[in-house]
Amino acid sequence: MCAKYAAIDERVEAIKQPTNLYYNNFRFVLDAANTPYFCWLAGDDYFAKGFLSKAIATLEEQVEAVAAIGTCLFYHQDEFIGEANGSYAIIQDTANSRLVEYFSKATDNSRMYGVFRTEAARLSFPHKLFHAYDWAFSALTLTYGRHVDVGVNAIHRDKTDRSAYRKMVRKDAKNIISRLFPLFPMTSYLLTHKQINNTWPFFKSLFRLNFNSHLNYCEMFHPRYYKAVIFVQNEYASRIGWRFKRHLK
Repeated sequence: MCAKYAAIDERVEAIKQPTNLYYNNFRFVLDAANTPYFCWLAGDDYFAKGFLSKAIATLEEQVEAVAAIGTCLFYHQDEFIGEANGSYAIIQDTANSRLVEYFSKATDNSRMYGVFRTEAARLSFPHKLFHAYDWAFSALTLTYGRHVDVGVNAIHRDKTDRSAYRKMVRKDAKNIISRLFPLFPMTSYLLTHKQINNTWPFFKSLFRLNFNSHLNYCEMFHPRYYKAVIFVQNEYASRIGWRFKRHLK
């Protein structure tokens, strides 16, 4: 299909990789872009009609925004499951407040499939790849501006089972720490990035997110430890006033 349109429209270029570049597929197409706006689209997803034109019009009107997003709809075997929790606007005035909101509510990263200003996207894409690099990307774009909601359905996505993400941790992990704490490489990268202002609210939101991902990994691969932690949490959550949310991707 791509080759067909490339043959009849000079604006379209079809590139077929000889081998799967894994996460670098995302970097490759971003580096190849020569347009003011950019978006990714996976092979098993499709945009809702009218979203792209609405997103571009929104970015041209709202110059303080770096991304235009809409509602992400999840499907499984062509059956509608529900709306993604992660496709919401983040429009606070400061970069740090935007980051705190993002990591405090992080459950999925469907916002990555919005429309971005290409230059901000390039500046935000991690120069090294690690598990949850896509969360780091979204976070860094928020340091350059707001994510605004265009008010329409944006993308229909095939829902990936949560267990698949947990298995990817083992593929991505470089050592035991990044296996048990899947978001540790992402966290280390962000905490040393020049665009990040490491305030206590930001650090606290990242700490909670890291512990959540740790529990999610252990639920599959270390179930006895997981059950023990959940038992302690349920017993003492009311005393310490802190209950971890579960079931991140």
